[in-house]
Amino acid sequence: MPPKLAALARKAQQLADALTALEAQEEAASSFTPHPDTDALLNRRGVTREQLNYAVPESLDLKNRLNAYNLDNGSPGQGNIVAAVLDTFLRAEGYPPDLGTAKTS
Repeated sequence: MPPKLAALARKAQQLADALTALEAQEEAASSFTPHPDTDALLNRRGVTREQLNYAVPESLDLKNRLNAYNLDNGSPGQGNIVAAVLDTFLRAEGYPPDLGTAKTS
């Protein structure tokens, strides 16, 4: 194979590998599903809510990224996203909620 053609083939393979990695990353990122009980609670009207305030590293740009996500995907509500992610983490660490005490307003 001529050198120019070999170099072009290598570039094409690198591009194909990068595309495959990007597709895998997008699949993994979009496959997040909250626990069914949590999802039902978040979608129920009239659930009592409380404010959750924590200082997070500014460089993570969480507010802007969350706003961009909501614009791109329809707004499920920023509080619902935070609640679902934290609930998933805490369940995985062995701290499930007692949803029998969920309050409604």
